Amino acid sequence: MYSFTSRLPLIPSFLVTLVFSIGGELFHIASGQYINQFIYAVVQAPMENVMQSNLGIIILVIVSQLLWFVGIHGGQAISAIRNPIFVAALAANISAVSNGVTPDQPLTFGFWRSFVAVGGAGYVLSLIIAIFIASKREDHKAIAKLGVLPAILGISEPVVFGLPLVMNVIFIIPFVLNSAIASLIAMFAMNIGFLTPNAVDVPFGIPVLFNAFVSYGWQGVVVQAICIVISVFMWLPFVLISNREDTQEI
Repeated sequence: MYSFTSRLPLIPSFLVTLVFSIGGELFHIASGQYINQFIYAVVQAPMENVMQSNLGIIILVIVSQLLWFVGIHGGQAISAIRNPIFVAALAANISAVSNGVTPDQPLTFGFWRSFVAVGGAGYVLSLIIAIFIASKREDHKAIAKLGVLPAILGISEPVVFGLPLVMNVIFIIPFVLNSAIASLIAMFAMNIGFLTPNAVDVPFGIPVLFNAFVSYGWQGVVVQAICIVISVFMWLPFVLISNREDTQEI
């Protein structure tokens, strides 16, 4: 049998619901708009316009990577801003395809997974390849072997926290900038008509190359492969610097 005190949490829940219901109805009477419509028009719609531009994507990606650098999961931290934009963009692209129109919203979950977070945050898969090519550090090679399969599936945590990349000033430049550079490459491919904004997203955990193929066709595979190769070359000088750092410590 429940006591009165067990029902006390219902009181603030009821009051909050009551206040927002009355406030929402008063707002509708006064403005002719529902409050969710007003928030969308004033906040989300302008934000979508900004985020669907090159500058908006770069800002979003760099903020995410800087958060990763200090040990915060960047993707989760920006999800409150990012995810509604992704959902709205995909819905717009699906609607466009259904009506026989070319979709025009580039930034979706498919874009993020296919070109921004390939191998996880900061193009960790490319770092692993660079370590296999040029690293002389046994500890880095061990972490790379451990992290290669997760990275193929888009999971970067074994390397981000194992190498680590968190608070690692040697790797900060490629770790922060690789995803931004890859985003610009993908946006350029869309601007010249090589890629079309996707109307099909793939779930998290689909292997690299295959995820790009599902969302963008063979053109997506080509662009993703180019981004991976360029990111490998971005990582290589810093892997070599890390080799010298290990020698100095010894």
